[in-house]
Amino acid sequence: MLLKPSFFNKYDRWLMNMHPSIGAKFLATRYPDDRVTEIVLQHHERLDGSGYPAGLKGDDLSLMVRIVNAADIYEALIARRPYKAPKSPDRAIRILWQDAENGKLDSNVVSTLARTVEEWDPLTIRRPSFGDIKYLESFKQVTYFREPMCSFYNYRYLLTLDRSNEILLGPDDYNILYIDFKGLFLLNQQIGHLKVDQLLDGIGEKIQMLLNYFSETNSGIPGETLLFRRGSGYIVFISYPRDTLKQVISQIQEQVAAFSSRKNIKAVMIHKSFPCTCSLEEALNSLLETSL
Repeated sequence: MLLKPSFFNKYDRWLMNMHPSIGAKFLATRYPDDRVTEIVLQHHERLDGSGYPAGLKGDDLSLMVRIVNAADIYEALIARRPYKAPKSPDRAIRILWQDAENGKLDSNVVSTLARTVEEWDPLTIRRPSFGDIKYLESFKQVTYFREPMCSFYNYRYLLTLDRSNEILLGPDDYNILYIDFKGLFLLNQQIGHLKVDQLLDGIGEKIQMLLNYFSETNSGIPGETLLFRRGSGYIVFISYPRDTLKQVISQIQEQVAAFSSRKNIKAVMIHKSFPCTCSLEEALNSLLETSL
């Protein structure tokens, strides 16, 4: 439902409103903690009774439920969806304050959330990890960095690897190839979003095979090749010396051109080199601005 690239109709909304009850029933027989079941069942309720599924209000909602109410709204506001752009954290907090002033949310909870997210890193749990927390952290890392409905990591992972100094950058320039497929709206209507996603996954897998072969045949040379999904396109990061790059970039361009011609999909490819002193965030901003 969350991947639907348009606004919900009446039937969609009816289905969406069922998910708290379905989730609570599922957990009730599998997770021995009534507090968790209560949170799942009531996370869309509001203090003024305007929520769903039961229209509970006031003291009917526990503190834990009130906390998740606010956190759930905040996440929905700052998240990117196929039908909307993400709001800034500041804008999201202002909206939560409006809901608190209108009696929908607990103002004390909103105040605490506002302080918490001022310097919040969504990828770090700032306390020791014990038991299930380790598994939750691992799951969060995977889902945050994976593109929906495909097996490729998204470009946020590249930025995080850069910030943690886990990317191998040599003394030479590094290269980024941006591949974007345009005009997919009509094709989505003709064959469906899932089929188009499968086609894009297919070309991604072929690019990955080329990169794997390139890395294997150049194993004695320091460098890295990484492939990331960005929306309907791909970002290829290569840090090998310049004189070894021409062949693999040419092969990628040939694969994309053949795919584009065969599927009648317009492909835009942009290749740029950046000095090792340039951060990947700056490089990606420069590259993506060029593609506009």
